[in-house]
Amino acid sequence: MERSPALGIDFEPRDEEEGSPPATADVRAWLEEQLKLPDDTIGDPPADFRRLLEDRRDALDAIVGALETAPPEWKEASSEDYPAPDLRPSVRLHRVLLAAALVATRRGDPIEAERFVEASWSLAKPNEGSRRLIRQLIAIAAGRWQAGVLRKLQSVPPIWISRLSESRSWEASLAAWEHEMRPRKSDDSSLAPGSLEDETLRKGFEAVLSGLRKLGPCEGSNLDDNGVWKMVERELPMTSDEVVAQNRKILFDILLPNMKNAFNRAGRLDVDRELTLEILRLRQAKEQDSEKRWPGRMANATSTICPAFSYVYRSDDEGMEIRFDGTLVDPVMQFVLPVTFRSANPKPEPPPAEAPVLTPTPAGGMISPQ
Repeated sequence: MERSPALGIDFEPRDEEEGSPPATADVRAWLEEQLKLPDDTIGDPPADFRRLLEDRRDALDAIVGALETAPPEWKEASSEDYPAPDLRPSVRLHRVLLAAALVATRRGDPIEAERFVEASWSLAKPNEGSRRLIRQLIAIAAGRWQAGVLRKLQSVPPIWISRLSESRSWEASLAAWEHEMRPRKSDDSSLAPGSLEDETLRKGFEAVLSGLRKLGPCEGSNLDDNGVWKMVERELPMTSDEVVAQNRKILFDILLPNMKNAFNRAGRLDVDRELTLEILRLRQAKEQDSEKRWPGRMANATSTICPAFSYVYRSDDEGMEIRFDGTLVDPVMQFVLPVTFRSANPKPEPPPAEAPVLTPTPAGGMISPQ
């Protein structure tokens, strides 16, 4: 990412005397404002971001080209090197790439828009398969923006249909939590900071992970704190030990709610991606139709992610609307994608007004002779 400082995004730590790269436009507010709209409209981008895209075009092209060639190789910390690398710059780069995709879509350049989204996918790919929790959280954030931007694209990138069909953030998050909960040894053979030293806490987490895996994304996300705690209670023996009781209180008051919110984000992303997948399938069918009409119905309205729920879909001459017809508790976060999407058929251009046919003026002028 040698060219990223030109965008104000620096992946290399710097000393204060070295200075920092020029600040990039903060496009997060505009990007998320557009993705909150449950349709395919795109508003006017901020002027400073348009200038950034114009002034730093060479650097952005170089970054996109590098990401199209291969995903980045982030260092995966081992148990002896536990602190994770700082990947916050990659989050900012995701926002720039995906906001640029919206700008390209808005000006009618679908090929460039797809390149920006593809670059974001490449940037996120190493995190998708990581067992590090922090990297899974970054992958979830990037995946949510990607799913929202793909809904706005006017052409269908076929590769995304298979990608969205295979992506499972819920399962990846379960695996990351299982990895994080395992005891880790430091150089002095003691348990490393942040590990769970008490067997009670470990059993509690194991019970939650096992229970959530059985429930799946929707049922698991809809559990309240008491529902999660009941999973723990069933697996723990009764005790009068004050230390054990205090550990259980910590588990309930602090650790479990944070864990639950992380899983809620993962489960919601799986639903968001599935809705995006259905939109892409419908758009693909529309493109293949000789009259460019939206399909009259969905091939399969039942949700694969949440089999107890389905999608409601309708289409007519005005356009189409699709909605996830299930119950979901929004994660505790600033931004969630809508579970409804509408796309209007483009209004036909009005035919040019025909020139009036002039009748020759009769002899004597417009006034009839007496």
